[in-house]
Amino acid sequence: MFKVKHVGECSFIFKSELAPTQTILNECVKFIHDHQNVGVFAPMIIFSDHTRIHNYRNFPSVLDLIIKNISFLRKKFPSKMRRFLLWDIRTDCISNVDFVTSDFLCVRNDLLDGCSDTQINANFFDLKLCAKAWQRNYEVCYNPLIKLETDVSFKTRSLYSKIIMLVSSLWLQVFLWISLKGVSFPSKNYSTTKQMLMNAHRINSRSFLSDVGDKFQKHNSVIQVFEGQVSGNVSYKQPLVFCYDGVIAVVKNSKQEYGLIRIWRHAPLKQSVPNLFPVFPDTQDLGIYSYECVRGGGEKHDATLETSILRELKEEINLTQDDIESIGSLSPIVGNTAWDVGRSYVFIVETKGDFDVKLQRSESIESFEFYSRAEILKMIQEKSIICGLTKAALLEDILAND
Repeated sequence: MFKVKHVGECSFIFKSELAPTQTILNECVKFIHDHQNVGVFAPMIIFSDHTRIHNYRNFPSVLDLIIKNISFLRKKFPSKMRRFLLWDIRTDCISNVDFVTSDFLCVRNDLLDGCSDTQINANFFDLKLCAKAWQRNYEVCYNPLIKLETDVSFKTRSLYSKIIMLVSSLWLQVFLWISLKGVSFPSKNYSTTKQMLMNAHRINSRSFLSDVGDKFQKHNSVIQVFEGQVSGNVSYKQPLVFCYDGVIAVVKNSKQEYGLIRIWRHAPLKQSVPNLFPVFPDTQDLGIYSYECVRGGGEKHDATLETSILRELKEEINLTQDDIESIGSLSPIVGNTAWDVGRSYVFIVETKGDFDVKLQRSESIESFEFYSRAEILKMIQEKSIICGLTKAALLEDILAND
């Protein structure tokens, strides 16, 4: 049986075993008053043994309900329960969910208009109430920041009750199909996004990597590209790209000026033409000169990433370890790319004084100069520095020292 308690603009529906304190009720009223977009929500319910119940769900299929109510099936199909019971939900922030259970609900009064005690105690009332909320453009959420503690345990359903519930779940699917047609809710949005991603990559649950073929750019010590054969419902060849982590050096002299190279970069950095792949180095009209930090990629023979950046400094501008006063690190930078997520580690390198600059001409490096903090900020403002990795690295150090 469920109790109903009305407080201001909202109502509470909860199991008769619970005895929520006035403090909990006040917190719930304040939350729903401060969040006018929320129609229904549930707090975290914690038992005396510090366990909590999964009082948040995705809308279920008949199979979900069968598996949940038969214990050995729950162990056999954990992935189904993970999706239905949202095992991976965060407990440190508020999350939108398809529905929350009647163990304890805080509901806007207008959603309960016309609801009788019989309806409130019927199977799937909580699910239908939340569907009604989504229909009316309200959100349904789980709020673990409000914690309801209890010493009592909830009664489990009898076998007869479970059978009646499972039979009625067949009509529930019809209700969901009719009432939620054209309505957005979390699990539907997730499925739509996932399907778009799967379609974009032409991969489905039957796809698998059947073969890794030839390696391209055999002499490239940083990036390795292979030909992969993907098989399944659709078979096609897919480039497989592997690279070691990138490294970036923010070089500073004793005047706290920043050293940048000026290097020729080919497409896609030129903004006036479409991106091209592959990029041919002899196509001079498809590139620009770019101001950048010294940077590169780790190679398999480098012992550490610090070894990698020291090697790049020596190769590109002839900065040796004898010229370095100190070397530290900033935050790693992660940039999403078309083929993977690339990660670059940033080192802050302070030089002892002047050093004999020798530029790596094979990399088309034209110059290396130091710039003051003000000059760097002006260059960024004037869009003279367009390399995102360089801007992120410089700005982190500049802001850290403001």
